[in-house]
Amino acid sequence: PELLATWSADGDTWVSTDLLPPGPIGEVGQVTAAGDRLTIAGAIRPVEGGDAWIVTVSSTTDLQDWDTVDFPVAEPEVTAAQYWVTPIAVAADDEHWVARVMVENSNELWSGAWDGDPTMSDARPTSRTLLATSEGFVDLGPGVAFSPDGTTWTEAPGPASNIDIQAAAPLGDDVLAITRTGNGSGPILLLDATGAIITDMGVPELDDGFSVWGPVSSPAVIVWPESSDAEEQPVPWLLATTDAQTWLLEELEHFEPNLWRPPDVAAANGNIVLVGTPGSESEADVWQRFTMPG
Repeated sequence: PELLATWSADGDTWVSTDLLPPGPIGEVGQVTAAGDRLTIAGAIRPVEGGDAWIVTVSSTTDLQDWDTVDFPVAEPEVTAAQYWVTPIAVAADDEHWVARVMVENSNELWSGAWDGDPTMSDARPTSRTLLATSEGFVDLGPGVAFSPDGTTWTEAPGPASNIDIQAAAPLGDDVLAITRTGNGSGPILLLDATGAIITDMGVPELDDGFSVWGPVSSPAVIVWPESSDAEEQPVPWLLATTDAQTWLLEELEHFEPNLWRPPDVAAANGNIVLVGTPGSESEADVWQRFTMPG
């Protein structure tokens, strides 16, 4: 399949450009954007007579020159007649990459230097997010782990054991982490580049609880406030910040509730935030632009 990117300098004028990674990506499982780096992870089915999928990780900062690596993922020992391989998280920087791969019902963590050999290490089975930071990589979920190179990991002093990080995004040299407990949403944490907690904060208007909707790649997220009224039509909100002190909180009403098409993507660049909402047809998609306060 062809890969296409659409980019904009201001959120108003958009230009399409082909993505030309150096080799086949296969079935794309993950696409992440952090700063000026775009990283894609995909999986290629086994060739006829073969027993290994090929996972590919490709990364670029200019959509032209790519770092890329691929590695085989062998058939698990216990499997059905057909097994599946899907990248479920990926992160990269100038020197290293790391990818979490779901193999049937197991979880493998692969990593390496761009000019080195891929290696597999033990994966935390329930972590959700991999992020590249100025110091290395952080792995977030129930707890936080840090690695300088994606290969050697240590547990960071993280949140309490009953707090689960449901989404996270880079915020300058730090990491913004949105947490959840068994009873609902928890505090929003600011972590340093090694995953250690700097401070926790709250957003007063959302103290009743909320859940995160859609992928997160920047400190702009779509959230659903929780309600005790089962008959009430939920309305999504945009939550965004540039400094973890001043927050933009906007109700998002431009979607078609009867078709269940809520806003599904949000991104921040400087003080500009874009929110995309799919329409019933592709030409009916709605893009909203917001400006951060301050």
